[in-house]
Amino acid sequence: MSRRLPPLSALHAFEAAARHQSFQHAGTELHVSAGAIAHHVKQLEAWLSLPLFQRLARGVALTAAGQRYADALRPILDNLADVSEAARRQGDDRVVTVSSTISFVTRWLMPRLGRLRERHPEIELRVLASTPVVDFARDGVDVAIRLGPGPYPGLKTDFLLDEVFSAVCSPAYRAAAPDLRAPADLPRHTLLHDEALPRLPDEIDWARWLQHCGVANPAT
Repeated sequence: MSRRLPPLSALHAFEAAARHQSFQHAGTELHVSAGAIAHHVKQLEAWLSLPLFQRLARGVALTAAGQRYADALRPILDNLADVSEAARRQGDDRVVTVSSTISFVTRWLMPRLGRLRERHPEIELRVLASTPVVDFARDGVDVAIRLGPGPYPGLKTDFLLDEVFSAVCSPAYRAAAPDLRAPADLPRHTLLHDEALPRLPDEIDWARWLQHCGVANPAT
């Protein structure tokens, strides 16, 4: 029997937007822009010939029809995710997929893989170097290693190690800066900031590090 179904991408975007009551937050969850979420929602509304959201001055709100559609859609998508994951794992029980940042994979995980293989030769390990937060129901990941303070509701977590942060500079810079003797002297010098990746709420930066060293209100 032929079934007329709307695009799955539109359904996925709508469900996230309905759950968050926000295109912006839905885009963050799905790693796309708020504009992409809005496009998918409009596509679904056109397919249904039905308004699902009210566009307000500050954000969006589900219409009554949109709420009913979201309530009916959510268990369908949950069930689809469950049966798809079960099918994907058939015959693949010995494969463990681990996700972590590329720096942690190269500096900590890879040097330990040899010992893991010696102890558990029956396990095939698949390593994914990635930064975004993992959706275990969607991404096909068994274990994720991330930097963060926790707690993480609904997940089993194990602490691995603390981070140690040290201020460093080249010998030439140190020789040219005789006044650089203590952490309190650092704000008067050029400090390098790595802004390549999104910063976590509790991630250590120069200001936090200097405060930890007893430097009050550091201007970095």
